Amino acid sequence: MKHFLKNQGKEALSKYQKNLQVCASLSGLFSTSKVPYLHYRISEQMFCKSFDADDLSRSDIAVDVSKETVGLGIKTFLAKPNNHTLEKVAEFNADRKIYNDLNAEEKIRKISELRNERIRFAQNGHGLGNCLYHCVVRRDGYFDLCEEEMPLINLDKVKKVKDTGPSIKFQDDQNEYNFNLSKSTLFKRFWTHNPAIRIPVEIMADPLSLLDGILQESGSKYGTRGEQLSMNFETIAEQAEIILQPEEPEFENAYLPLYGDGKIVYDKSGLNQWNARGRERHPDEVYIPVPAKFHRKCPGFFPTKDTKFEMLLPGGKKISAKICQEGSKALMSDPNRELGHWILRDVLQLGEGEILTIDRLYQLGIDSVRIDKIEDGLYEMNFAAVDSFENFINE
Repeated sequence: MKHFLKNQGKEALSKYQKNLQVCASLSGLFSTSKVPYLHYRISEQMFCKSFDADDLSRSDIAVDVSKETVGLGIKTFLAKPNNHTLEKVAEFNADRKIYNDLNAEEKIRKISELRNERIRFAQNGHGLGNCLYHCVVRRDGYFDLCEEEMPLINLDKVKKVKDTGPSIKFQDDQNEYNFNLSKSTLFKRFWTHNPAIRIPVEIMADPLSLLDGILQESGSKYGTRGEQLSMNFETIAEQAEIILQPEEPEFENAYLPLYGDGKIVYDKSGLNQWNARGRERHPDEVYIPVPAKFHRKCPGFFPTKDTKFEMLLPGGKKISAKICQEGSKALMSDPNRELGHWILRDVLQLGEGEILTIDRLYQLGIDSVRIDKIEDGLYEMNFAAVDSFENFINE
């Protein structure tokens, strides 16, 4: 098993501990419990800031953050007395039609296959060699940090499949799982009796008074009461020695579908453009559809037709791209085959001549891409969950 925490320097570990302690000290703002409160997004942000890791939460994949070639799923949960707990690791709502009519054992095999495909998809899309779970376990008076591998489910070792009605329990040779049928959600059992690091936490008795005192003290420094009330949270946090992740830059963003009208990946256009009739085409020739309703909703989001711009892909690769075809209906790379090779071969692992289908995208939990406009001439693309484009258009 490859570890993450033991390979980090003392300075980064100390910073992570302090960040978690300070955030947890404010638990009284949200709860009266003696167990420290920590929202999962704060946990992810503290991890990224402390270890200079990449936040992958916009990509809708199996891991939340990455550091170099290691991907990590960040789990934050309350400890159980017996040191094991079931926590959600994946959802499969878009795949119901694939497994709904199967018996319990067939259903679990299909869910296991889908889970494995999504882990591989995250690895392929972001250049990850290893995936781990990083667990922040909340206990009375401290946090336990636990690490374990994020393995593929061993399809040859699935056993003890038990349909309980609301869910189906099963195991492989490494882990226990529970698939909730009504929510199409897969849970995994985490064992937390052997933490890598234990962090003591002291919860402030009255954190609101502390923050109010900082505001009042700042009033003399920053001027009138009106100016005081206009101070943002970052100023307060800085004076309280609370180290929070800076807010994510508010880039203009939009979504594009990976399919055509009728939610179909047509076999001779879009991501299967290589299969179109007419001239001879390279097997990696593709484009991402840019529907007319996108242009109506987001006029001017992209440069004018045939104007080149740079596109950052997950994993850090940068390509040249442009809007093409009549009606500006296609997002292509330049050269065209570069985008197709990355999507079809590197990420989706399709062979040359293999048709991409909407069911294949659903199996991976995606059917759209999110495009962030970083600045004029520079964009970033990430995969997005099923229905992301439809939700965006219908907002």
